[in-house]
Amino acid sequence: MKIALILAVAVYNAASVQGNRLCVTLFALSLGAPSWMVGALVALYYVLPIFVGLAIGRRIDRAGAGPVIAVCGVATLVSFLVPFAVPALASLAVSACLAGIAFVATSVAANVMVPQLGKPEECTSNYSWYALASS
Repeated sequence: MKIALILAVAVYNAASVQGNRLCVTLFALSLGAPSWMVGALVALYYVLPIFVGLAIGRRIDRAGAGPVIAVCGVATLVSFLVPFAVPALASLAVSACLAGIAFVATSVAANVMVPQLGKPEECTSNYSWYALASS
């Protein structure tokens, strides 16, 4: 049962960051942003997590993977709501940063949890299911 929950989180995580990236891109274009700014917004999904990745891993080691996944699920939802609450380019940047960090943190936390689920001989199968769900 726990692996099914992790797989659901992986699907939610992958789908939400891809959907958020598409929404931010289209919303930025509708606000009249130049193409270089749209490219910079899309880069924020991946650049900022590089700088905070080590801190994310430390937080997961201290707090555990479960609480981090819960917080990141809420952060992903908030990343969708921010641009609609404040329709401006700055809010799109906040949304991109928040979604990118939540995506990376959830992925790292899920990778910590997957080998802990089930018996040792099920680890390969669990990772296979997780890889399928997160793609």
